[in-house]
Amino acid sequence: MERELERLRTSFEAAKSDGYTRFIMFLHYPPTNILEKRSGFTDMAEAYGAEQVVYAHCHGQSRFHDSIEGRFHGIEYRLVSGDYLVWNPARLM
Repeated sequence: MERELERLRTSFEAAKSDGYTRFIMFLHYPPTNILEKRSGFTDMAEAYGAEQVVYAHCHGQSRFHDSIEGRFHGIEYRLVSGDYLVWNPARLM
């Protein structure tokens, strides 16, 4: 997890140094697990002012609610696994 957080931090810093000020954070895995409200990923999204966090990996109805969804601390969290969306692409912007 620490390696992924550092890679994400590097990406945010590179985007900032290129002048970007608005961010959507994309993750393969959910930003938290079923027992967490916060994580290093949610903290980083807040620190860099991400407008959305988009993630997948949760497949099967029993796994759809393993992480946060909706608005949390001003950030929109979106699960976009194909089976969760019934194979209809999500409009992010």
